[in-house]
Amino acid sequence: MKLRTLKIMLAPAALLLGLSTQSFAGPANGSVGFTIFGCCGLNGGATGVGDLMTASNLQFQPGANNILITTNDALTFGSPNDFQSLFLTFGTLAPASIDLTGPTNPMTVDFGPLGNYHFSTVALQIMTVNVPSRSIAFYFLGTFSDTSAGGVHPWDTGAASLTLQFTQSAPNSSISGSGTLSTPPTPFSGAPEPASMALLGSALIGLGVFGRKKLARR
Repeated sequence: MKLRTLKIMLAPAALLLGLSTQSFAGPANGSVGFTIFGCCGLNGGATGVGDLMTASNLQFQPGANNILITTNDALTFGSPNDFQSLFLTFGTLAPASIDLTGPTNPMTVDFGPLGNYHFSTVALQIMTVNVPSRSIAFYFLGTFSDTSAGGVHPWDTGAASLTLQFTQSAPNSSISGSGTLSTPPTPFSGAPEPASMALLGSALIGLGVFGRKKLARR
């Protein structure tokens, strides 16, 4: 009886000890800007052929390591940039083709140490065409996740945004491609139709962006 009583008394203490040694994750506060390799072919053709303003499909280099992180910002949203150390590292943007006619493109980005940081489009795509500057931009809402090895997740899964921009100065000339990934999401800065803005608001609420509070980091 005494032994059983001792075990019952020790059980809560053991639970507290286990919790005290558990590694708690926190929300990431970071952004990366990148360039896209092999940008870009239009409608399945060679790079530098065709007109971005009238094309229905755009392609860039397929496969791993097709983007290079080119920003080294110390701050994101006024706080230290958790991704600053990733400057001049590679990542993967997929799929390697984008439909320019309107349907949502299921874009993903893998980056970070050993490719353990991930972005997936889950909520929204807004496409903006700027004829005077001959550019097409995309704004995607989705989620950021961390799949670090060993089951240790330094960052919580959270809402994120991905922007992609493609510019061609004239028909039958080279196309530049770049992007920015941020968690928490950056506000949309374009001028979409009112229906798109209503959809954006619904998507932000669905992802829990409004009212999100930063947790104290351990």
